[in-house]
Amino acid sequence: MIGFRLLPGRYPARGLAPNDPVEVVGLSSSGATDTVTGGARFRARVVQASLPDSEGAVVVDLLIDSSAADQADAAAAGGALVKLLGPTS
Repeated sequence: MIGFRLLPGRYPARGLAPNDPVEVVGLSSSGATDTVTGGARFRARVVQASLPDSEGAVVVDLLIDSSAADQADAAAAGGALVKLLGPTS
């Protein structure tokens, strides 16, 4: 499990709830802009999420597969966006 602090606009407007399946996309900062990096992308499951703080950011605990540990570390340190995954058919 790893924690992420997510800024507004980097997580769904409806918020995140326990057991939500998500895809985490690592971001790379270059000056005033953030860009999506090529390698830091993995799936996870939400364990819990905080209420938004005064800046609108939330802290989310994500359960990850051990094979994604290095990618998760990099994404948590460099910033990330989280996409809610829908049901698969």
